[in-house]
Amino acid sequence: MATFTTYLDHSPVVRSGGSNAAGFPKITTFENTFDATRRPLAAADVVELITIPPGTLVTKVFVQVLNGEADQTLNVGDGADPDGYVAAANVATTGTRVMGAGAFGAAGKFYATGDTIDIEVPANKAYATLKVRVVVACVCMG
Repeated sequence: MATFTTYLDHSPVVRSGGSNAAGFPKITTFENTFDATRRPLAAADVVELITIPPGTLVTKVFVQVLNGEADQTLNVGDGADPDGYVAAANVATTGTRVMGAGAFGAAGKFYATGDTIDIEVPANKAYATLKVRVVVACVCMG
């Protein structure tokens, strides 16, 4: 298993794709897109995709498949639970949308010290062409 923060050309996988928060506490979203054509992944690989600042409550995570990859699934979680938000989501079909609170439940998860939202490749899976957009709904209180 490997954890990546850059593509093969050494450009960063942007970890905070943007926020619409003007001040705190605010309900906001963070989003980012991962493109496996720029960084192919093997089973159990992890990509740190979005930085969650300290003092943030993540309520939902959304995944939109921009370019599907046949017979593949995707996990979305954090450093403590790699599929805590989305477990084995089918990402074979372009246009698929998945919403998850997963193991963290309807109340979401509070990050006192911050973390990252990660995508993980499940066992026996690999990505070469998958492209997904991940959006995190949260309340920033820090």
